[in-house]
Amino acid sequence: RGGASHGHHGHECSEECSDMHGGHSFKSVSFNLGERSTVRLAFQEFLESIPRGVFRSKGIVKIGGEPGRLIFHTVGGRVDFWHDPDSRENGRMVLIGRDFPVDTIREEVEMLFSGK
Repeated sequence: RGGASHGHHGHECSEECSDMHGGHSFKSVSFNLGERSTVRLAFQEFLESIPRGVFRSKGIVKIGGEPGRLIFHTVGGRVDFWHDPDSRENGRMVLIGRDFPVDTIREEVEMLFSGK
């Protein structure tokens, strides 16, 4: 479980990171999904229901039964995604914001990619 390096504030962030940026406390939660897949409709519904406290999310995910990967990002409630049929990258995603339920998001993502 490696973290992303934040050279501008001198530490490694793991799956959940809180830090002060310009007087504002932001947090992030990231997921390494590997080859796990989800159902397109369920994932779209997840993206459309991201809590207000999440300002930005982005990632690349595997959709069951589809070749390649779905690439997405959300900003301020706007959801954009597109399909890359040639991609074979491991799935991963990150959500960045303030005052959002990290544990609830983690549970939802785990259920989405549980294969059940």
